[in-house]
Amino acid sequence: MKYHFEKVVSPDGCSFRTEDVRGPVVDCVFHVHPELEITYVESSFGVRFIGDNISQFSEDDLVMTGEMLPHHYYNSPEDSLGPAWSCLKVIKFRRDFAGDRLFNIPEFATIGRMLNDSIRGLAFGREVARHVKPLIDKIFVNRDSSRVILFLELLSTLAQSSYATLSATSPKPTDTTTEHRIAKVLDFIHSRIEKNLDISLGEAAKVACMTPQAFSSYFRHTTRKRFIEYVVELKIGRACGMLSSTSLTILDISARAGFKNLSNFNRHFLKTMHSTPSEFRKKNTCLVKAVLPYRCATVY
Repeated sequence: MKYHFEKVVSPDGCSFRTEDVRGPVVDCVFHVHPELEITYVESSFGVRFIGDNISQFSEDDLVMTGEMLPHHYYNSPEDSLGPAWSCLKVIKFRRDFAGDRLFNIPEFATIGRMLNDSIRGLAFGREVARHVKPLIDKIFVNRDSSRVILFLELLSTLAQSSYATLSATSPKPTDTTTEHRIAKVLDFIHSRIEKNLDISLGEAAKVACMTPQAFSSYFRHTTRKRFIEYVVELKIGRACGMLSSTSLTILDISARAGFKNLSNFNRHFLKTMHSTPSEFRKKNTCLVKAVLPYRCATVY
C-alpha cells in the first residue's frame, strides 16, 4: 500500500467523474486528491482507512471523503468470491463543479456544511445508503443535465441525513520518509494476515528498521492505534465480512480470520464490535451479490 497523489480527470462533457469499479478485490492504493469523493460499496468486505480512522466496511457502506484526505480500501484476496466480487460505485467531484458560489447560497447552506465536515471523512448509515442507492444508479446511467440535477439531489439527501465524522484530524502534509516506512510495514502486516501467519511487533519493527520500543511508539503516533489493536481489528474486519456474507460456521470463520481458538476470537470480537459474532450475524446477514465475469473500472 503506497500513499500517492492521484490526478483525477473528468471525461469530456462531464463536470464530475463516476467510476464503476469491479474486481476480485478492491484495487486501490492509499491516496489523496483535491476532489471530494463519495464511495458506495455494493459488495465485498474489508477494512477502510480514512485519515487516521481504521474501520470495517461491507455491503451498503457509504462514505464521503473531503479534499486531500488520505483514504484506502483493503480486502484480502483469500476472501474474494470471484473475479468481480468487489463492486464499488465512486463519484469524484470538485466543490466548484457547478460554479464557485453554488454551495454558498442560502438554499444550499446545509450541503455546504456537509462538504466542510467531509474534510475528516463522513460515514452514513446503511439505511441512508440503501435509500440513496437508486439515485446513485441513475447518476451512473444519465448523460444530460438530469445527471447534475440527480447529483445535487443526492447531495441534498445526504446533507439532511445523519452521519458520523471518521478522522480525528484534518489532512496535513506528511513526511515522505514516514509515508514510505508505514507503507512497507502495512504491506508486511497485510501479507502475513492474508497467509494466516502469526505476526509480532518485533517482526514488524525489523521491517521498519527500528527497535521494538521505538516502533511501538512510532506506529501508535502514525496510525493512532496500538500495534496489537491494529492487527486484531484487521482480523475482526475479515471476520465481520465473512459473518455477514457467508454461511461458514463461527468456528471456521474464527480460524480463517487468524485466531488460534474460538474463545479468544469471541473475546476480541465482543470488545471490538460490542456484540457477539452470532448477534452480529443476525443483524448484518446479507445476500452475496452475483459474481460478474470480468474485472472492469468503467468511467462515465
